[in-house]
Amino acid sequence: MMANLKDIRTRIKSIKNTQKITQAMRMVAAAKVKKAEKSLMDSRPYTELLMTMMAQVLPELPSLTAELRESKYANVVSGREVRRVGLFVVAADRGLCGNYNSSLLKMLQVVINQYAEEGINPRLYIVGNKAIRHVASHHKNIEVLAKANNLGVPIEYVHADKAGETLLNAFINGQVDGIDVLFTKFNNMVSYTPTHERILPLNVEDISSSTASKTIGADSELEFDPDPISLIEEMLPMYLKRKLFGVLLESMASEQAARMSAMQNASENAKDLIHSLTLVYNKARQAAITQEIMEIVSGAEALR
Repeated sequence: MMANLKDIRTRIKSIKNTQKITQAMRMVAAAKVKKAEKSLMDSRPYTELLMTMMAQVLPELPSLTAELRESKYANVVSGREVRRVGLFVVAADRGLCGNYNSSLLKMLQVVINQYAEEGINPRLYIVGNKAIRHVASHHKNIEVLAKANNLGVPIEYVHADKAGETLLNAFINGQVDGIDVLFTKFNNMVSYTPTHERILPLNVEDISSSTASKTIGADSELEFDPDPISLIEEMLPMYLKRKLFGVLLESMASEQAARMSAMQNASENAKDLIHSLTLVYNKARQAAITQEIMEIVSGAEALR
């Protein structure tokens, strides 16, 4: 019985130590998610302004078809048959964040299956050790354009800039016919959704109907300096990089929120387990004391 009591005490101590770790990790994740959420909120005004400018310029392009054909970004606007897609996938570097990684990687499998049904050949730009290892073990036949990991918190724009250059060059050079993103969209501190979107070629209708572009007056007469083609050539790389930066920020905020929630649940589970084991320990201790008393009484009666 004493050995059993010692085992229970050791287990309770071990769980309490684990609880301290999960509580500390929850606090770290809470601080990081605030930074990530602030970075996400701070980036939105610039992105919305860029979308507004795009919505102003894009309607002018149909009247400039001949000039647009001469631009290296012609297919980015007008599009071409999609047979190869560059897929920008963002997962986490580490685990201990609930189903954040597993949900995203399940969607990755769904997307790859969808590509196969449509006869599309994907080429991946992978962010995060979890996605890198998953692709290496489950999708060895898929070409990887680039990999990135350990980006840090908060995310720096330089990572989106590098990814944007790689993917846009792949599009211009004909390596891919479209660019998709697969990431976890941050809704709020308790809600985040795996999301798959196509960002190139541009969907003019989506941009024109976006919330940001609705601020533009329908009857506005606009004059462009320089011309719309030059503006598009300047804004397209900016647009793509800002979209990728937003994807990274959304993913980071979602990851930290998921980790904070997972560590909170782990701490609560540890608390419940400690309570249960304490009850078991007290019952066992009382039983041991009762047994000792009975042995003492029995011994005393035997001596009479």
